[in-house]
Amino acid sequence: MPRRDTRSLLLKSAVRAINDGGEQSLNVHAVAKEAGVTVPSVYHFFGSREGLVEQAQIARFEHGMNTVGVALDEALARANTRKKYEKAIKDWLSGDIADRSTGEFRKVRGTVLASAVTNKQLARRVTAIQELHVERITGYLRYGHARGWIDDDIDIEAVVYWTICQLNGRLVVELDPSRADDHGHGLAGEVDVADRDGAATADGLGGEGDGQRGD
Repeated sequence: MPRRDTRSLLLKSAVRAINDGGEQSLNVHAVAKEAGVTVPSVYHFFGSREGLVEQAQIARFEHGMNTVGVALDEALARANTRKKYEKAIKDWLSGDIADRSTGEFRKVRGTVLASAVTNKQLARRVTAIQELHVERITGYLRYGHARGWIDDDIDIEAVVYWTICQLNGRLVVELDPSRADDHGHGLAGEVDVADRDGAATADGLGGEGDGQRGD
């Protein structure tokens, strides 16, 4: 079996183990068995159990961030007018932060961030991935800015980081399933978007403004 395939199989097995039972459930022998290789292969590619866990957490975080980015890519690909652009941004933000279907992504994000607190190497990798995501989203907002759909005085990076804070805050609510019911998810989405609209309308992001920059 090619080296890349062996490493990939081990990593996928480790990711599944963490998804199912957390870091503590990851067993090197079980991971190797599921991947169809011997235990020494784990240490050859990852150095230790800790190294395997770290790489699996990076893979989990990166996959989640890429999934979010692709969803927005697809939405904005059709946004050739201000109204379509505004709707794409709102739909993405409300779904990313509060929709039940994206709850698993938020859960993964939370568990990886928790691990990164005590793992400096993981923290560096997570930070790098997060920064790439920030650049990606910032680019989407600059796209709107270049077309006059966002006012010049908007701090685009601040808006992006504010959204990340909203996402992380939603994790706290979802720690208690009884509070994060369907009604709660829907309400949270409405409030998040309403807050964004309120601030945005006042500052020129997504609001109608003076009407001179509309379609």
